[in-house]
Amino acid sequence: MVSPITRFPVRIALATMTNPVRSYFNSDIYAHEIDHIYGRHWLCVGNLSQLRNDNDFVVASVGNRPVIIQNFSGTLRAFLNICSHRHALLHRTRCGTGPIRCHYHGWSYNQDGIPAGIPRNQETFGISEEDRRQLALPSFPVETCGNFVFVRGTNTGPKLRDWLGPYCELLENVSRNLTDRFETKSVPLACNWKLAVENAIESYHVSLVHAETLAPAVDSEWTSYDFGPAGTYHESAVMPRSLTYWNYAADRLGMTRSTGCNNLFRHYVVYPNLLIGLTHGALMSVQTIEPTGPEACLLNYSLFLGGSNLGPEEDTVFREEVRTAMRTVTDVLLQEDKDVAESAQRGAHNAVHTPLFGRGETRIARFHEWVQSQL
Repeated sequence: MVSPITRFPVRIALATMTNPVRSYFNSDIYAHEIDHIYGRHWLCVGNLSQLRNDNDFVVASVGNRPVIIQNFSGTLRAFLNICSHRHALLHRTRCGTGPIRCHYHGWSYNQDGIPAGIPRNQETFGISEEDRRQLALPSFPVETCGNFVFVRGTNTGPKLRDWLGPYCELLENVSRNLTDRFETKSVPLACNWKLAVENAIESYHVSLVHAETLAPAVDSEWTSYDFGPAGTYHESAVMPRSLTYWNYAADRLGMTRSTGCNNLFRHYVVYPNLLIGLTHGALMSVQTIEPTGPEACLLNYSLFLGGSNLGPEEDTVFREEVRTAMRTVTDVLLQEDKDVAESAQRGAHNAVHTPLFGRGETRIARFHEWVQSQL
């Protein structure tokens, strides 16, 4: 894995570089951010393990637009998730398997987004082949890095790998080794999307908010780094008790592990919406932040363990015990984060001071700078 690039300087009061407090609730600023950030940048929308088979699909928001990402005989395509006939949503669940077929009137679409099936077309519409092409679903660029699937809302801009830079090696590394996806959920948050990102990328709150979950597992000393133009990360040593547990689990399960972060907890952000936590190379939490309004967003997350070189029936009971323990801890940890992020959202309406960024919050300063650079 690529080594750290630049250690942060300490920054305290960044009043001239911070996003204005009103950006956490102002609808005009929100619309501008969605257009310039979520509508124009590569967004992580899923994992290839969700799109393994023909007609597997996931749906996501790209800017304000609902988008389908679908497997057509091994080729991924991304289309607007709105029927060309009367504007009904085509796929209504976040993921699943099935052809693109409107539940309202039965229009179905092929791998080019063209309405290939129109019930009673001749007697009802008389739509020609050329007309069908004119009614094709708008498409979006879709690319992958390792098992991570990205979509962009515009055809202009850098290729995915050019944007990711050193993150490519990381995403490919974890995709090779952390292959056991055992949990996928969405958590609604009553806070602006930026507050959700900020909460995830600072370590200052860990010892208090996560006193019984994350704090006992990692050392209290955190170091933050730049990781190319697309994001940052911070790291801390895994505490001995937690290290013993993960070494035992990895050995017993014949677990493959992500290289480069032995004995460490690392947390990465890929702007604007992808968050990855790695524990000792054996456990990975993948989160994406999906704005749904000026003061609301979805936190979508999946948990992964390292794959196994054991036979399919070996030690499945213990693996499920590990999965259950990690589901439980993650549920509690995310509830803790939800409580404080929503509290900060409520307080933002009447804030009188500019936020301060101490040593544990330097990644927020970088994030603010990046957001402002996009606007």
